[in-house]
Amino acid sequence: MDLSDTMAVAGRFYRSESRFVVAGRPAGNNSGALMFRWRPRPRLWLTSAYARGNESFDILSVDRLGRFRADTAAGGVRVDLPSLTSLALGVEHQWRSGDRRMTRVTVDIVHHLDRARPG
Repeated sequence: MDLSDTMAVAGRFYRSESRFVVAGRPAGNNSGALMFRWRPRPRLWLTSAYARGNESFDILSVDRLGRFRADTAAGGVRVDLPSLTSLALGVEHQWRSGDRRMTRVTVDIVHHLDRARPG
């Protein structure tokens, strides 16, 4: 939901069901995420997010099937250059069940082919 021209907030809810032949009974997960995006200056975007459970099905891997508990905090910055190129940096840190932790850093360089501004 856009709160203004410079702020947006989004929420997601996920429900997953896994059934394993060996175990025979389903394992269900409820997951949710809250995301915030803010443009403090033209061409500069800041993002933050918090997720509980499977933060996204796009990156769901086999080690996350079945019962899964995790908390993920994320933040990022994106700069839209005058040359129709955007540079972005994102950092995610996840605390998983079993005292496991994962940190992911992503760097994006995107060149837009048309005159429409990103974002």
